[in-house]
Amino acid sequence: MDKECADEEKPTEEEEWKNLLGKAKRAKDHMAAAKADLLDAIEEAEKSKRLTKASKKDSEAVCQKVAGQEKVVKQLLVKRESMKLKKAKEVMMEAATALKACKDEAKELRALASKAGSKASKK
Repeated sequence: MDKECADEEKPTEEEEWKNLLGKAKRAKDHMAAAKADLLDAIEEAEKSKRLTKASKKDSEAVCQKVAGQEKVVKQLLVKRESMKLKKAKEVMMEAATALKACKDEAKELRALASKAGSKASKK
């Protein structure tokens, strides 16, 4: 009896695909928004004169990584049949990692841009 319950709870491959594709659509939208947010944060940090060339290059690298992952997620949505479920799950994990890195970078840049300058340095 316990085995029957376990079989019923495990989703079929089709249900897993449906769930994964829904997550992929949301991830694609979140990635586009996070990328735009990061670009805005880079601009803010540049305007506040608190962004070094190396930091800007690192931030832009994170942005490029997110853009690359966004393309892969779009391909997943378009070419579902040509990809195995396991590979699709790996793509989504990579996309989530890139999205988190992008959000963290934007948060750091915003904090850097809003940080008040030292009064001693203005004398």
